[in-house]
Amino acid sequence: MPPTFMAQMYTVTMGAHIPNGVQLPGANYTSATSCTTACDSMSTCIAADWNVAFNTCFLHTAVTGCNALVNKTTCNNYRRVGACTTTTTPSTLTLAQLLANFNVTPNMNIMGGVEQTNLTSLMACAAACNSNPMCFGFDYNNGTSGCYFFFGMAECGTLQSAPGVNHYRRITVFCGATPATTPATTAAPIVPTVTFPSFTLPNIFLPNNPNNIISNLFGIPTLNIPGLNNIPGLNIPGLNIPPATTTTINPFLSFFQNQLAPQQQNFASFLPVTGAPPVFPQFQQFPQFQQFPQFPGGGGAFGFGKRRKRSVEEKHAARDISPLRG
Repeated sequence: MPPTFMAQMYTVTMGAHIPNGVQLPGANYTSATSCTTACDSMSTCIAADWNVAFNTCFLHTAVTGCNALVNKTTCNNYRRVGACTTTTTPSTLTLAQLLANFNVTPNMNIMGGVEQTNLTSLMACAAACNSNPMCFGFDYNNGTSGCYFFFGMAECGTLQSAPGVNHYRRITVFCGATPATTPATTAAPIVPTVTFPSFTLPNIFLPNNPNNIISNLFGIPTLNIPGLNNIPGLNIPGLNIPPATTTTINPFLSFFQNQLAPQQQNFASFLPVTGAPPVFPQFQQFPQFQQFPQFPGGGGAFGFGKRRKRSVEEKHAARDISPLRG
């Protein structure tokens, strides 16, 4: 059977008609609304067929209006709500089974229901509404046995107090809201994590020395390292930089003999101070070589000083300790 829906007080079935209707003069009816208006003006009219292909209108009284619908693609049928209800109750359904299709609200009703005068029991009222797909709910008055149907949006009217009257709404009807669903979960904003890489101060290599002897002692490079919070041009919005720490650096010169690192050049290693700087055996005869001043972190660059001319004693001492000496 084609789909149906409510249009005012008529149940509309698209693509169907009832045979043997009384045709009205087509010149006076140019739309479906004018056809149903003509039916409204006749107290005995309970249905109308509108032929959309030929703009013709057919009216039905009780003689033909409740006959079975027949498919016809060019026609739409309009049947008055409640005109063809029946008191016949399917014998296979009990009252409890019928009412299982409805949610009941005791002692409440909705104004504006269509009275079904031929339905005088709760069983008949529930069965008739249950069998009519356009009946969304009904009121039943236990005192007067009155039955009132609600079609379409009329079912979503305001419930009000009515002692002795119960309202029944189809369980598939939702007024003013959709069925409860699980609310969507909003993902928490992603906060980026900034990781500062660790680093190791590199070795600074001095110029090649053919004799592998440090002779430019007073040309030790000076090193100034700025604190993190003093670096110019560092402006990153929204970035919290941890408090800067000052690292004290102890520069000392060391060279390795062949058994330690024959491939290395002379170099100066800059390491964080963790105690007294190491003392190298080969420097013990030169006290001025054993310890060097400590330089705190600061800002700037480094450079090599001018080489000092050695005395004859220093040259002899250097020759005696040279690893190249046989």
